[in-house]
Amino acid sequence: MSPGPAVAEAVVFVHGIWRRARSLNRLARALQRAGYLVLNESYHSVTHDIPEAAAIIWRRIESLQAPRVHFVTHSMGGLIVRHLLGAHPVPSLGHVVMIAPPSRGAALADHYSHFPFFRWLLGRSGLQLRSGDLGLGASLPPPPCPFAIFAGRRGTPRGWHPLIPGDDDGTVGVREAWLPGAAAFITVLAGHSFIMNHPEVIRGTVEFLQSGQITMCGSGGEAVVTPACR
Repeated sequence: MSPGPAVAEAVVFVHGIWRRARSLNRLARALQRAGYLVLNESYHSVTHDIPEAAAIIWRRIESLQAPRVHFVTHSMGGLIVRHLLGAHPVPSLGHVVMIAPPSRGAALADHYSHFPFFRWLLGRSGLQLRSGDLGLGASLPPPPCPFAIFAGRRGTPRGWHPLIPGDDDGTVGVREAWLPGAAAFITVLAGHSFIMNHPEVIRGTVEFLQSGQITMCGSGGEAVVTPACR
């Protein structure tokens, strides 16, 4: 069913590969309590590639009437929204929050794409998570609006996964999540699968959608905010 007229600002959630909408339910409920209209629906993350998934999301929201439309994504969802916004201008576009996005591709996708079983498991969308010319991340434009990024980390120089350079959340490296132009880049002590449930991620997401800023500096080492957001 197409979304109808809305008085409240809307937040469109886009989950990551091999996940469902329910993976973002806790964060969605927090934004509902903050007064937002939430659209959190699943899509087939493996059978569709990233442009196809973006087209599906666009068809769901193109008739949405809201004062502002924000996007909150997890993992591959960040690339889907970047593709969507590059192809379809959203006149009432607000802010974008990307949680653990492989912004410029992922070392794990590079590695596992060499194995036939994992190529099947990743699907077409997963293969588009590779770095460089083999993937989409490096060629997609950044969101044409203020955007924030949350990245997970172990808090050690080598992180969790030996195949990922530097610190990481077990799936995406901190360096891989970075995208130039971010209004805020925040790292938290969290793993990839459940980083969206981290209290600082929830609080920071609500704050950024409301104000375009994140003022969570000095949180006892749990969250590290780059100077760009101060």
